[in-house]
Amino acid sequence: MLAVCLLAFVVGCGDDESSAPLQAGRVYFLLGDQVWPASRDIPEGDGAAEGVVAELVEGPDAEEAEMGLTSSFPDEVDVSVAGDVASVEAGQ
Repeated sequence: MLAVCLLAFVVGCGDDESSAPLQAGRVYFLLGDQVWPASRDIPEGDGAAEGVVAELVEGPDAEEAEMGLTSSFPDEVDVSVAGDVASVEAGQ
């Protein structure tokens, strides 16, 4: 089972003027048999889909993992994004 890939955008921005603009977003990981939201800073515009997928593949951070959040993405994945569609190929 692959992780549930949902994104909810909220207003946000980057830390300084030299960084690419960011927006607050959410990715969802697993907590037992339920999905659980995790906040992430996601690039605005065309990089948003790639940013979300990268965060999902990276998995929960240390604090989230300590809470029990996990990802069902395997260690070896190949992800491509074309427009609004992300394709994930997992190794066997």
